[in-house]
Amino acid sequence: MTQLVVDAERRGELPPTRISPDQLRQCQQPALSELRAAFGLYRLSRDIAECVSHQDLTYPGDRPFSPLGFSPEDPARMPEWRARISQAVFRLLIVGAALAGVYQEPLFKAAEHPDPEIQALPRRVLPEFFLFDTTENALGEREMAFLLQFTVCDLDATMEAQDAIFGPISQWLLENILSDKNARQAMAKRFDQSRGRAKFCLSREEYEEEEDLRCFRGILTDGRGTHSDVHLVAWELMKMLWLVDQVRPYYGVGVLDRDTRRPPSTHRVDTDKTYLGKHLGPLESAVAVYFGMFGAEKTLLLPKPRNGRPKDMITSPAVSETHGGDHGNRKTAMSVAVFFDYIFNHSGRPNHIEEWDDPVAPLELRFFEYFLQRHLGLCFHPFTFKEVDRIDRIDLAFQEFVGTATIFSHDDVEGRCSFTSGSLTFADFLDGSELLTKYSPTRFTRFYQQRRGRL
Repeated sequence: MTQLVVDAERRGELPPTRISPDQLRQCQQPALSELRAAFGLYRLSRDIAECVSHQDLTYPGDRPFSPLGFSPEDPARMPEWRARISQAVFRLLIVGAALAGVYQEPLFKAAEHPDPEIQALPRRVLPEFFLFDTTENALGEREMAFLLQFTVCDLDATMEAQDAIFGPISQWLLENILSDKNARQAMAKRFDQSRGRAKFCLSREEYEEEEDLRCFRGILTDGRGTHSDVHLVAWELMKMLWLVDQVRPYYGVGVLDRDTRRPPSTHRVDTDKTYLGKHLGPLESAVAVYFGMFGAEKTLLLPKPRNGRPKDMITSPAVSETHGGDHGNRKTAMSVAVFFDYIFNHSGRPNHIEEWDDPVAPLELRFFEYFLQRHLGLCFHPFTFKEVDRIDRIDLAFQEFVGTATIFSHDDVEGRCSFTSGSLTFADFLDGSELLTKYSPTRFTRFYQQRRGRL
């Protein structure tokens, strides 16, 4: 999947826009280059797990503090913990690669448009796009109207329109999760024994009269599975959602640092304090398509310092060549996501839920919203993306969710409790259902409310 994106970017072409791993199954033996690429992605997923374990996050309350910080789990069980993250990383990278063409398509189409103002859209998307804010990406009326033609930019897109772009990869993801017989049996056992990640669901029985609080009972929307299968699929999806911000490069946030000045060298790293502070020998690297970036990125796999915290990994565009000699004439490999904040705030499309007056999911999380609704009949609870109340300083559900790593925590350790009430950070383990509720199109009426800043 990743190589398809890399090859398209090298040719200056749009990556495939309707593809899933099922279409790439081959019988012949993989080439050595493919094995190396696969091993690099394996290393990448493990390194991300290692970096996450040293982030300033909330872990189960029973974990002791050490000079290196909190350890997420007992050392003997850390391989299980890392394996959960590694699996979620792989799925997230596969989805990112499958959707790269969808998120790059608006800029490719813009470059071919007869209107000079529309043609200029790609020139406004530089590699540093994740540092841009709303004011720097103000859109004119014609630019806005052009972008709203694309489903990924339209907050009011129909389910049928979303089926066309998200359907193939979301169906693959569902089947991939359900193919894990051991995981399904383990979740069913939790419910049979009323323990672990089944506790939160069972504790919500007392709220049967309050639809927004009770557990989402039922089966998959296609009629398959059991109640425990719904929880398993939701848990696996929410683990991927949790990782989105961790593996999307920002300065000072997450596990990746992005160097936009040049492609990273696999032979040495700069001697400044940002990295390891010294010259290194040959380094391994991995090429991946990170969800939220939707372009091929080359990431250095840095060795872990002895007796210290792992350093953030360095990433930059895997394909550095520009078409036409500079950014101004390039059919960029960066995605249209740079404009999502401005579209959300100023497009006039419904961006808030009427009854609660809370914002809907950001555009960059539309795939997750689609998957929940299409396959599970669920949606994010209205309070999930609630805006900041600077007077009362309320806790924000989504910020709490990504601020704790307990969605990966073991739920079979004696004394650990699930989320019952109050803050998500008080739970020793989560399964993501804490942010979800049953979907009802009539109950969650949306309306437009202009906003000024970022989400």
